[in-house]
Amino acid sequence: MQSTLKLKASILAAALLALSSMRDHEPAAEICATSAAPMNEISILTYNVKGLPWPLAIERDEPLRQIAVGLEQLCGDTERPDIVVLQEAFGKTAEDFIRRSGYRNVVRGPSEDDAEFASSDLWDEQFADNSSAFLGEGAGRYLDSGLVILSDRPIELVASGAFPQSACAGYDCLAAKGVVLAEVSLGEGLPALLIGNTHMNAKKSSGAPPERQLEAYRRQVDVASAFVIQNRDDRLPFVFAGDFNMGSVEERRDYLFASPLDVGDQNDGLRVLASQGHRSLGIDEVISHGADYQFYFSSPKWKLEATRTSIPFGAANAGKELSDHVGFVVTYRLTPQVSAQDGEAEHAS
Repeated sequence: MQSTLKLKASILAAALLALSSMRDHEPAAEICATSAAPMNEISILTYNVKGLPWPLAIERDEPLRQIAVGLEQLCGDTERPDIVVLQEAFGKTAEDFIRRSGYRNVVRGPSEDDAEFASSDLWDEQFADNSSAFLGEGAGRYLDSGLVILSDRPIELVASGAFPQSACAGYDCLAAKGVVLAEVSLGEGLPALLIGNTHMNAKKSSGAPPERQLEAYRRQVDVASAFVIQNRDDRLPFVFAGDFNMGSVEERRDYLFASPLDVGDQNDGLRVLASQGHRSLGIDEVISHGADYQFYFSSPKWKLEATRTSIPFGAANAGKELSDHVGFVVTYRLTPQVSAQDGEAEHAS
């Protein structure tokens, strides 16, 4: 059994390394022309597109092409998301998606060669000592993070980092999963919007035992919390989106929601709107899946409010034909906060 697992991990690593270097030469889509006018309404799509290379996933080229082309065809339409936050857009998949989607600006998460979050004395060395080479733990990274942020507006990387080897479990350790933060310019007179993207450790598909999955998840929440707190500019409104991979595991949910990230159903755009009556088959599927979130935060001078939501791909059947996740859009309205002293709106300087 151990020999079979070791061979599987070795073949998988070799296949990932070979495929990560492949590139095609499909012509790029026309870049979507956008207005430079200030934008106080911002729509954000978060989507785990299942862009894993073979042999981790098969027959993914056509569904991924449909998603990217669908976004490109919305150019000039008010339904086109202003910002797209992707998970599992690895290597060649990300390059193809970017070319086809027509978005002008892109920020990528950590690559397989980038530095990981620094470990500290907080990490139990025993966790690393008990790693399984048969599952790829400690074997190094063969894929990038799969994290991509696309924007029609100017966007600038703030910081990114990969989860350390002492904070991953199973096959997840073969990819540079982590966190990326970027600032999107919204135009004159408005603050930049801080966008976060993450993808946390898988459960059963990681191959690791449940207790090790959970311990890795808790460690990732801890390092993500410290990273966001260190790099977040509290003067800016903030949306932290991604695949948080909680599912139905209450221990994961409880740990994340009790973390210094200050996240919960009360500040997830989709779930806030669902509680107000915005429901559909696709929205119910996202909530039931329990993985994908858009946590939003106002700033001292700017209020960020979720106003509407939609499922742009496969709404009739929850989008299952394009990915094993349902991508969803939340639109936010940005308005000046009202001063408690004089009742007048305050603008960021």
